[in-house]
Amino acid sequence: DGVGLADCLSESHKEDCRNLLGQFCELFSLTPGQTTWYEHTINMGAACLLKVDIYRQPDHVRDCIKAEVQKMLDLGVIEH
Repeated sequence: DGVGLADCLSESHKEDCRNLLGQFCELFSLTPGQTTWYEHTINMGAACLLKVDIYRQPDHVRDCIKAEVQKMLDLGVIEH
């Protein structure tokens, strides 16, 4: 199984989702990654950058953030 379904769904809707996921299982993956089926760009135009205050995160949170970013880099989900 491995797929979490929202608690707000009724059991009937959860079963419908499981059936749909099972029917098209070759289209889904539990591991995020890249696709070559489609490519898009986000046009920012002449938008100004926002200045956002930076808040220091606790060490344990910062370690989790670094690990998730590294995982996404390794999987090719994001680029640096």
